[in-house]
Amino acid sequence: MLYMPHRSSIEEPAEKIGKSIYEKEPGEFSEQLKKYGFLDVQEELEIKDLSAIVKTISRYNFPAGIFIAMNYAAKILLKSNEISSIPTENTTFSTCLKPEGKFFIFADIADFILEVEKEKIKIFSRENINLSKVPSLSFELFKISKKEDRAGQNLHLSNLNQSPYEFFSKLYFFIDCAICGMMEYTLSLVQKYAAERIQGGKPIKDYFAIKEKIYRISEFVNIISEVIDSLLQNPEKIQSKSFFLTGFAIRESPILLSEAIQIFGGYGYMKDFKVEKLYREAETLKNLTEIYKLEFFKPEF
Repeated sequence: MLYMPHRSSIEEPAEKIGKSIYEKEPGEFSEQLKKYGFLDVQEELEIKDLSAIVKTISRYNFPAGIFIAMNYAAKILLKSNEISSIPTENTTFSTCLKPEGKFFIFADIADFILEVEKEKIKIFSRENINLSKVPSLSFELFKISKKEDRAGQNLHLSNLNQSPYEFFSKLYFFIDCAICGMMEYTLSLVQKYAAERIQGGKPIKDYFAIKEKIYRISEFVNIISEVIDSLLQNPEKIQSKSFFLTGFAIRESPILLSEAIQIFGGYGYMKDFKVEKLYREAETLKNLTEIYKLEFFKPEF
């Protein structure tokens, strides 16, 4: 079970586990998260608690935050449909990031796979799925093929005849929280480096070009944080508004991470400073969601 000394201090245990999985690979952090119950949607946890967990852990390990987001969305889906045949405790899930998506992240460490079509969601046990790895510069991506029984039927465990709209609204909201946490971490990195890096006899943070880049990252963090807090105060709006927030977050985060790389100069392209890895991950997320192409993404004018 997830240890929570106080309901108001949900970030404390999340920060503790976040520090313990800093820079850990998926195979390692998934076991840690499962061990301490951070992948389970427990009855006593509200959506504000779940979002705080995603955001906090993403400051230390962005892929772990995306993995948690994916599991929370999947388990909320199963509980809302009262599917008791598929366990939601001590299990892990992987899914695509858009309807009829062909690429899955974390599929190799998941117990169950959610295949999302336009009007239905199929759930497969990992043992009934074949995986083929796809070359990628950040997240490990997989394509899936389904094993069949003797009659040639797919061996799926459950078939939910519903629109993926509600599922993706939850998934994208949690991804927004992960992006927010990751960009908070990025902001702390650039602020620290700009204060310590001396050029021309003064810290580079005193130069207008650097100030402007740091301001834009700070502006993004403040905007997305305030919108997330507003939605948490009015959770009934998450379903209709999360797509627009995600559109903003996945469009702007790679741009701002590119500017963070520029603040570091040549060092920004070195793995030691981590911003280049965050940029690759944010760019991959943008390409996997393609949110502006989704049928249910219809901006209001």
